[in-house]
Amino acid sequence: MIGDNWRQRQPRILCATEVGSLLAAARRLPPVKGLRSATVATLLGLLYTTGIRIGEALALEVGDLDRSYRILTIRKGKFGKSRVLPLRDSTVEALVRYVYHPWRPMGTEASAPLFVSCRRRRLSYPAVDSSLREACLVAKLSKPWPRLHDFRHTFATGRVETWYAQGRDVNALLPSLSTYLGHVSVENTRLYLTVNGTLLEQAAARFAHSTSALDEVRL
Repeated sequence: MIGDNWRQRQPRILCATEVGSLLAAARRLPPVKGLRSATVATLLGLLYTTGIRIGEALALEVGDLDRSYRILTIRKGKFGKSRVLPLRDSTVEALVRYVYHPWRPMGTEASAPLFVSCRRRRLSYPAVDSSLREACLVAKLSKPWPRLHDFRHTFATGRVETWYAQGRDVNALLPSLSTYLGHVSVENTRLYLTVNGTLLEQAAARFAHSTSALDEVRL
């Protein structure tokens, strides 16, 4: 029953402070002398800054990261779609540090899995899911705890909130966000936003502001 509730409840949108606490907690996960903490922290950071699906992240290979152009190629996206994503400098640097981590048991050749376990295997979803819950406990986050897919929702809603704050045309920019996320259509992206009310709340606030401005002019 607990597992079902974990999958079925509404997404939790994380604030920057919560993400910072989670990453700090991930870096403290045992064993102290092991790769696990670096793996979890780097993976969660990637999910937060790119919004890629957890399955896409786990399928990444070392060669999918282009350090020179600061891009990440998603070759095994949903529905077989591939895409190329620009990355923040800090994200690239974190990924490079992880690839060359002294305790990373895999090679750095292009075909090697990017995220690996200490058993020299590609990292599995159950292992990451368990580590996220442990990090939530260490970080003392309130429940319901975020799930791995919630990082994707957080990225999408955060991007739209930023556009609204900048006064940009969100409707015109949604197709770009849809492409970045690897959605089949822009309507899938809208679902990500409206499921949490973020888009509607921001739109309502903008409408109220413009209406108030008109009232002042009429006076």
